Amino acid sequence: MNSICEGKFQQCKKVQKLGWLQFSAMDGNQLGQLEKNESLANCLKPPYLRTNFLKFNGCVSKIQDAMMFIENHKIQENIMNISKLLICSLFILSFLSGCVHTPTVDTTLTTFYSPEYKNAGSISVVAAAAEVNSSLEFAHYKARIEQQLAVHGYTIKNNPSEAEFIALVAYGIDEGKSGIVSTPIFGQTGGGATFTSYGTSSYTMPSYGVVASSTNSVTTYTRAIALDIVKTETFKAGQPKKLFELRAKSIGTCSVISGVFEEILESMFQDFPGQNGKARKITVEFKGNC
Repeated sequence: MNSICEGKFQQCKKVQKLGWLQFSAMDGNQLGQLEKNESLANCLKPPYLRTNFLKFNGCVSKIQDAMMFIENHKIQENIMNISKLLICSLFILSFLSGCVHTPTVDTTLTTFYSPEYKNAGSISVVAAAAEVNSSLEFAHYKARIEQQLAVHGYTIKNNPSEAEFIALVAYGIDEGKSGIVSTPIFGQTGGGATFTSYGTSSYTMPSYGVVASSTNSVTTYTRAIALDIVKTETFKAGQPKKLFELRAKSIGTCSVISGVFEEILESMFQDFPGQNGKARKITVEFKGNC
């Protein structure tokens, strides 16, 4: 409160019958009613007290306006800081969402085929090992391979004797290999908001990096599928002639071939038949359960 307001305050304290807070809360109409009350006439002496009080009341109003301005400014400042914090939170969520690991299956493919090869004609799918042909597992894989071959130009025949070509299929998985894997742990390394009892007092953009690491033992398995296409007539003669040869190998933590068969098969028929004599790596999203 400045010196002018302080002086008016001292004058107003001379009011005898009413407390200062009651008197200061009166407006012009109430003061007019107070003047008519003879029992309280002395409360308004000397005559200039009312005028000075009204001046003081205006001064108080200005102080109240100033306090309201300061309070609003603080509120706006806090809103600004909260907005910055929300924006930063959204940025962090966006950053972390990009870091969420989506499981994938990597498959390395090698393809070889003769100049006369073409993915057309009738074909029958059989297991390279005769004893596997009666397996329910192979029956499932056979149907999936036939679907892919049909999509890529072949006509499927159930009887190998009626087909122009025979597709020989073999698949397997090894016993696994164990190793130690170190995994980095990411977190906030600095920045962010500093809070006081009144709200956010300072703010800087947070930074992120490796804050620790963990180690654990992981066993990986090599899964493989082989697909050969031969002419049926040469197969019957006991001297099968290969026209097409594809080898697919995938290494991962899934310990059963059935858990990743679909993903490896999908990789095998991407850009089928592929470049002759070239190795390529295909990555597909893991959709199975292993």
